[in-house]
Amino acid sequence: MEILGLLNQQLVKLLTATLPVLDADWWNSLVLDKLTYQQKNFATSLPPQFLERLDLSALLRVADQNWNDIANQGGFNRDARNWLKEAQSIRNRWAHAPAEGLPEDMRYRDVDTIERLLQAFGADSQTLNHIKQERQHLLNRLANRENTPAQTMPEPISTNSGYKPGDMVRLKAEPNKTGAITALLSAEVENRYQVFIDGSVSTFYASQLEPITVTTTKTAVTGTMAGTFQRKTEEYLHVTFFRTSRKHL
Repeated sequence: MEILGLLNQQLVKLLTATLPVLDADWWNSLVLDKLTYQQKNFATSLPPQFLERLDLSALLRVADQNWNDIANQGGFNRDARNWLKEAQSIRNRWAHAPAEGLPEDMRYRDVDTIERLLQAFGADSQTLNHIKQERQHLLNRLANRENTPAQTMPEPISTNSGYKPGDMVRLKAEPNKTGAITALLSAEVENRYQVFIDGSVSTFYASQLEPITVTTTKTAVTGTMAGTFQRKTEEYLHVTFFRTSRKHL
């Protein structure tokens, strides 16, 4: 799809501007050494420093594997990191979409995520206007679908949209990343949530999250870690509530 082509072009611009600054031998150390075996076999057949010939999967992997240095160089925040991770899932999902295509609500969320990532990467106005038009087109189709008889509507994707502040969740794209819901942000198609994760608050769609439960086990260490995480979450929610309350005094 053309939307992924826009992301491909922006990644080439970003990596071309960033990687040579990080290492004089960037093609070998920051590109070839970061690719999978199959990707590396193909890349070694290209002229050196020829990022334009890499496919989107390889470009996303290079950006992901070098993210800390790229983020420091470009001043990108944690949200950009999350959108990049989600973009890898989007690329895989669209590359293996069924013959009838993906549900339009899922495509809308994916396009919205890519738009946010392109904005973070400093895409030009023409690129952003193009993807904004695509997002609006999908939104209009979803709005029209709401007016059709219920029996003709396709099954919506599951979004686990019943979260409330304090609920513990993890990222589907990175299951080892866990956190607590702090706020609900309503949206046109799918709710978004603010999540306290890795010491700060980030925003995710409901379908990017899945619930987790802290269970009691026979291992004392596991129980202690879970208890510590819950206490830190409660402390954060308490401080957030206290600050919000003071603003209204």
